[in-house]
Amino acid sequence: MQTPQPHDEPTAPRRRRGVVRTLVVIAAVCLSVPLVIALWIGGILGARELGIAVSANQVFAWILAGMVALLLWPLLQRRTARESWRAEHGEPLPQRRPTPTDAAARVVVRVIGTVALIAICGPQDIAAALSSLRNVAAPGYASSAALLQLVALVLGVVLLLPAMLVTGRALDRTPRDDPRYLDLQLRQNWYAAAAMSWAGALVIGILFAWLVLAVL
Repeated sequence: MQTPQPHDEPTAPRRRRGVVRTLVVIAAVCLSVPLVIALWIGGILGARELGIAVSANQVFAWILAGMVALLLWPLLQRRTARESWRAEHGEPLPQRRPTPTDAAARVVVRVIGTVALIAICGPQDIAAALSSLRNVAAPGYASSAALLQLVALVLGVVLLLPAMLVTGRALDRTPRDDPRYLDLQLRQNWYAAAAMSWAGALVIGILFAWLVLAVL
């Protein structure tokens, strides 16, 4: 009788977690599609009742922009924070409550980032202008994809630099054995993940806006 090797023991739990994640994604997609359609229809009827002159395409674009800002960005930020911490420190991200000052600052960042995503990705006029600019700068599909990747990278770096500079200076002034050192590391990790994931969410939101503009 062959005994299992020690390095094979975690395989089954990993597989189960993978199956669970897949089922969660499938369930989320199956639930989100009718929800988006219901919100779309409700938004169109609500705009008509209020006498707001807005097209059905624009209502759908606002819904997608809201989903990107309120759902996708926080999910990307959480995943980015976990993966970047694991890659840098080789261990799971510690679960610690932020200080009241950090919590308030994070709320401000969330609000500003959410409003900015909706304001950029929602209006079809902005989507049309960005589409025209894309056609001039990168008319081909491959060049358009490369341009979007470059834009996401530049935006991520621009948003990342202020947070890294501020938290980096605080880390340099704090001894490693100080209890505040871990809090500063977590603060840096959160802001870095928020900046990079916001840039990624913006690109996805723009792609959604272009899709609405081209298809509907």
